[in-house]
Amino acid sequence: MSEESIDKNLKIRFETFKNYIINNNYKFGDYWENAKKTFDVDYVEGNYYSKGTRNYLPLIYDFHKYDKKNLIKIFENDYIKIGNKKLCTTSNLGNSALIHCVNYYRLLEKYFGTNIVTCEIGSGSGLLQFILHHYKKNKSILIDIPEVMINSVALCFTLFPNARVLLPNEILDDILDIDGYDFIFLFPYQKNLIKQNSVDFCFNTQSFMEMENKEINEYIQLFNLILKNNGYCFISNRVLKISYFFSYNFKNNQFKKIFLHIDDFFYNSYKNLSLLNLLLKRDHTKNFYFNIYDYLTGILYLKNNELYYWLKVYLKRILRKLIK
Repeated sequence: MSEESIDKNLKIRFETFKNYIINNNYKFGDYWENAKKTFDVDYVEGNYYSKGTRNYLPLIYDFHKYDKKNLIKIFENDYIKIGNKKLCTTSNLGNSALIHCVNYYRLLEKYFGTNIVTCEIGSGSGLLQFILHHYKKNKSILIDIPEVMINSVALCFTLFPNARVLLPNEILDDILDIDGYDFIFLFPYQKNLIKQNSVDFCFNTQSFMEMENKEINEYIQLFNLILKNNGYCFISNRVLKISYFFSYNFKNNQFKKIFLHIDDFFYNSYKNLSLLNLLLKRDHTKNFYFNIYDYLTGILYLKNNELYYWLKVYLKRILRKLIK
């Protein structure tokens, strides 16, 4: 198939997917009911274009277009090659998704095998999975809400036009053929299509913090179910946002802790935000969980300004309840 024919086919599939989203009334919590309106992405002539007020996507590197002073270094370079594009980011872009994902890859690289199966909840732009695929040739399952997923689908089509991709609206069977695809995109309600013990590495980066505890704990149970024994689970989220990191419920799930620590890059880059990185390994002989000590002392991971802000928030909530 010619390059022109491939691009035309991808454009048709993207438009069909986008219309499928528009014609369905999905709801995924109060936070995303408002946030989803901020996304608008298009795919034209082989490239993605972000047109919304919120942007998760990086820039396509152009030596003549961007001032080197504004470019943020990636692996000591002005850009990173992913698929068939060179991607970059600038200090005034408004998002640091590319930098975060590169740093996650660096942090976890020694735990990645080649040709593994990965699954990411809240995949956003999909950049972490695309970096993994470029370097490790993994097969990826990406799960997110529809309006966010148009980011990762447009980026996927741009970076890997010849990849074998399955979109949520194209799924006809009740069982996923992971081996038949490079990338499988799923909406949250389709997560049960993933076979038990079929995934080597699960991820959630910076989206559990935007969910209620009930939904988070359902995904933790999913990780426990779909991971192979000795598979890994990586979680990176703020200490406190909508949910509290140490309220994630791992009881009755079989993991052992590899590490838990502050994300140094995030901690040093953002004045008032603290992010924690947790890596677990699936182990049927273990039963990892946060204890009361973790729950109480986890507050010490917050920066001073952050701690002060949340103290005010919770004091106001308590006062409102008392008044009522």
